[in-house]
Amino acid sequence: MKLSSIGYGMGGGIDSNLYSESDISSRLNAALSNGINWFDAAESYHGGYAEEILGKSLGQVKDAYFFTKFSPTSGSSKNLKPALNRSLARLKRDYIDVYQMHWPPTKVEDYREIFQLLEDFKKEGKIRGVGVCNFDLQNYTDLQKSEISQICSSQFEYSLFNSENHRNLSEFQSNKKIFSIAYGVLEGIKRRADSPGATDILKILSDKYCLSSSQVVLNWAASKNLAVLTSSRSVARTAENVKSLEVCIDKMDLDAIDFFYPGMSQNVNIGDIEFNQSVTNYYCYPNEIEALENRLNLKPSPVDLAEGLRMGANYKPIKLLSGRRRGGGKYYYLLNGMVRYWAWRLAYPNSVYVPSYIVDID
Repeated sequence: MKLSSIGYGMGGGIDSNLYSESDISSRLNAALSNGINWFDAAESYHGGYAEEILGKSLGQVKDAYFFTKFSPTSGSSKNLKPALNRSLARLKRDYIDVYQMHWPPTKVEDYREIFQLLEDFKKEGKIRGVGVCNFDLQNYTDLQKSEISQICSSQFEYSLFNSENHRNLSEFQSNKKIFSIAYGVLEGIKRRADSPGATDILKILSDKYCLSSSQVVLNWAASKNLAVLTSSRSVARTAENVKSLEVCIDKMDLDAIDFFYPGMSQNVNIGDIEFNQSVTNYYCYPNEIEALENRLNLKPSPVDLAEGLRMGANYKPIKLLSGRRRGGGKYYYLLNGMVRYWAWRLAYPNSVYVPSYIVDID
């Protein structure tokens, strides 16, 4: 497969309650006409609707490559083949170009079963390649050499505020010829641009190269030898995303972004973390009782992930939105990773901190 540098992610802007089918379809076709030739979905995105609308819009287009993901609940001999067949039906395809594990299993022994099934699907012609998502070096350490050799792509979060996982993975994945895909690249860009008095490196480079802040960041991510996933809510924004890579930003300027945004996680005091859905638009279990009961019936649950942590699993840090108290002290709102937050609290009840990425708007 010869893929465009930018792919189209189906995780956002697909809600059927907010967007018409024709609107979503026009954006997908605009992406294709602007040179984007691969589209990334998941069985969990909007209950399968992302796959369905992708299939309706581009299922018959031979030059469009389809990536999709199976959820942790599908990762077993009982569930994976039915999940694959459902995805194929929604995508209106006989095969999936890259079938991806959305999250690493909580138990190492589950890898054996999953990779054997994926190998069988390849032999049957149901999938062309196997991909993984949200892996770190520890996850690769848990695999056998034969399983690593099956992996053709790795998708992970990468943004101004979270780039350390890529630095840890880049050499390993390059040596193994694993195609690196970045998602979440534009995390916090609008919030940053709207901050009072924001005059940081993004604003300077935007003015210098006549690009938007988003275009600067997409260019920066692509310079790391990453394929970049983007999603857009308009045809115009889709074209703007593609054009961002047509400008050559000087290496010294790209290095300056790395300097101002090191993208490292840090340990944040649990007492400084708050839940406020009105600020983050993100619901959180407000206490340990609800986390234990798992009232939203999330799978895997906080208890499942806590068991994984105790058995040596390693999950990516949670994401926090920073604020400042009147007296000058900082506090943080949980922006993403509620299940991982409570898993950490349950697995390590005596811990006073939780590993976090901070989306800083100061």
